[in-house]
Amino acid sequence: QPGTPPNCNDNVACTMDACDEAGDVCTHTPNDGACQNGLFCDGMEVCNPTTGCQDGADPCAPPQLCDEVTDRCVDCLTSADCDDGLYCNGAETCVNGVCQPGTPPNCNDNVACTMDACDEAGDVCTHTPNDGACQNGLFCDGVEVCNPTTGCQDAADPCSPPQLCDEATDRCVDCLTNADCDDGLYCNGAETCVSGVCQPGTPPNCSDNIACTADSCDENLDACVHNPDHNACQNGLFCDGQEVCNVQIGCQDAADPCVAPLICDEPNDRCVDCLNDAGCDDGLYCNGTETCVNGVCQPGTAPDCADSVACTADTCDEATDSCVHTPDNGTCQNGLFCDGVEVCNPQSGCQPGSNPCPADSVACTLDTCDEVNDLCLHTPDDAACSDGVFCNGAEVCDPLLGCRPGGNPCPDDNVACTADSCDEATDTCLHVLNDALCDDGQFCNGQEICNASAGCLDGPDPCAPDALGCTVDVCSESTDECQHNPDNALCDDGLFCNGVEICDPLLGCRPGPDPCPPDAIACTEDGCDEDTDACTRTPNDDLCTDGLYCDGLEVCVDQVGCVGGTDPCDPDAAVCTTDACDEVGDVCEYTPDDALCDDGNPCTLDQCTPNGCVNTGDCGVCCFADSCVNQLETTACEAQGGEFVAGAALCGTDSDGDGIDDPCDQCPGVDDHVFAPGCVGAIPTVSQWGLVVLGLLLLVGGKLYYGRGVRSGVTSR
Repeated sequence: QPGTPPNCNDNVACTMDACDEAGDVCTHTPNDGACQNGLFCDGMEVCNPTTGCQDGADPCAPPQLCDEVTDRCVDCLTSADCDDGLYCNGAETCVNGVCQPGTPPNCNDNVACTMDACDEAGDVCTHTPNDGACQNGLFCDGVEVCNPTTGCQDAADPCSPPQLCDEATDRCVDCLTNADCDDGLYCNGAETCVSGVCQPGTPPNCSDNIACTADSCDENLDACVHNPDHNACQNGLFCDGQEVCNVQIGCQDAADPCVAPLICDEPNDRCVDCLNDAGCDDGLYCNGTETCVNGVCQPGTAPDCADSVACTADTCDEATDSCVHTPDNGTCQNGLFCDGVEVCNPQSGCQPGSNPCPADSVACTLDTCDEVNDLCLHTPDDAACSDGVFCNGAEVCDPLLGCRPGGNPCPDDNVACTADSCDEATDTCLHVLNDALCDDGQFCNGQEICNASAGCLDGPDPCAPDALGCTVDVCSESTDECQHNPDNALCDDGLFCNGVEICDPLLGCRPGPDPCPPDAIACTEDGCDEDTDACTRTPNDDLCTDGLYCDGLEVCVDQVGCVGGTDPCDPDAAVCTTDACDEVGDVCEYTPDDALCDDGNPCTLDQCTPNGCVNTGDCGVCCFADSCVNQLETTACEAQGGEFVAGAALCGTDSDGDGIDDPCDQCPGVDDHVFAPGCVGAIPTVSQWGLVVLGLLLLVGGKLYYGRGVRSGVTSR
């Protein structure tokens, strides 16, 4: 019997396990190809003959990351890889493997007077109130302050009541306009405001130049009252006639020859518009002084109130009979925020406003005014902070804290094998390569070198392939040597029936053993099927025949061998035949046996036929016993060689010759029945008694058993 091959399975999935006949040992050849998982980022996996598959080195040199999806080295995989930790730079994102800068947070609170900034220390936006941004240059608003929520707020009025604030002169005064001085009394005249001080008014001139009227001021009516005095008109003049006092034009005759508005010219005895300039005066200062020329009123010339100051509104004040020049600051505004708020001086015209953007207390900021956004800017100027030393880094200007020291200008280049330093003499960063830092002590990696961008790189492979195509050339780190391990798979010619080829480490590929050796079954024909890559075992029945007919036809069964044939003489349909096989004549014999067909009924003829038992016909004289026991019939039956059967069917014959079918007559006579239940008066004869005695003797002898009533069912011959 063949032996059991040694179990060379080392349970290391990546080794090729084989039995080395030359060395009488199991070999376990590492196969790096079995370790490749198709993942770019795992690098080139290798097979360790002891521990199994080991991951290869990361193909991406830090700080780059490995992207398995695109099989490339990238700066980032997710946005988290790009986060610089600075709140004020916004959230950096990763787009197609490249870090994109974030959008700085919007710290504008839309409050114009706050200085909005981003606080990196607290990761928040700050809004510092700047009162200077709220100053509008108006004295009367006080010193404005900045509320960080609602914006600029006016201060309290600098003038205590009843004083008023004069914006034009930046002082507190008693009045600003004449209305502030009005005492409400008409007869006192219109009080006026002169340089902030109220001046008493001039009482109204109630003289109407009408000599005949008594002129007075009526406070209740807020008017001058002119009461006529007719006696004062009597002057003896023609034109006066019978004078009466007319409150409009003075003394008049009752029948004035001149129809108003004409008046009578006494010297010339005529009616005229006027007699003198006073007669033409309409009492309005702003209309000028009217004159009377040859009895006709001529209009006056209005006073010229125009001054040379463009920002004043020039008007004529009828109440004060003077020209008024009111400053209008709005005409001085040039729309520029950075010029401040211009004001109008009634003497010298428009004056520039104060600077809205004073300098802050941070020396390194450039203090300017932003005309576009109406803002004061304090722009950090890093150049103002530079100490001129390159290796100290670039100093920066913080808009709140002033100059801050710079960061390291020469950070780590993240290449482990370079020595990083700063050269002040040349203002450069140095990254000196040091190959010694790359030596990993591994023989199979070759002599490592330091690359300025990629870092440490493996040296050239120290193990060159051999000339045999079926060996796997590997480098053994444990022995610091090159190995050429045979790989039987490289010798496979693809033909199953040639067996599994093997790789000889010295000779190369060698043919494999027969995959289909003969089996232990003598009646099968052994072969190899190349189409199905399987061994064939074809049974051949001819190899099993022993030449005997009665054994049947032997057959060959796969994996079992020769098996005896089926009996050629199967039992026939007749169970009453004795079946046998005749080896001499090569025939089957079926011998009938009638005894096997006995159905227990003595009245039938039992026969064995090719189709089985047949129970027909009459076996001879049959007598039947029932509830009527006829001794004469019984003895007569036995005398004839018949059989008296209990419980059998009627034969339908008159066995006793009385003309009535047995077993019982309807009303038997004494001559033919010994006991006849239901028949009255039956008297046994002497001969009948003798028969009774004979029957009893037979009963004792065990030949017949009967009794009155139903037979026991035991048959006696």
